[in-house]
Amino acid sequence: MHAFALTSMLLLGSDPAAGANAPLPTSTARVSASAGLDVTALVVSGDDKVSGDDDMVLFNQPSAPGVSWSGNVVTVDLTALRSGAAKVVLLASPETEGATFGSL
Repeated sequence: MHAFALTSMLLLGSDPAAGANAPLPTSTARVSASAGLDVTALVVSGDDKVSGDDDMVLFNQPSAPGVSWSGNVVTVDLTALRSGAAKVVLLASPETEGATFGSL
């Protein structure tokens, strides 16, 4: 899973392949990224688009309904997402300009 560790999957003892999907055993998930990464969460509708700025969770906007950001940890509560939300997309990029994932 490279930089991300999905807590609920780790509790199940699984290590899915990159890009794989798996059902969550609970309605809450915590995702942590390794040091050196900036993490952003996007709450998207069925058309895979955010409905506005309030759907973007990052360092200077650390929460939206059902999603919170703290450092390199994003917590998602599926039962508290805004009406019409279909999924939460997590993005990561190196903190340092010009850095690559391979250098982290």
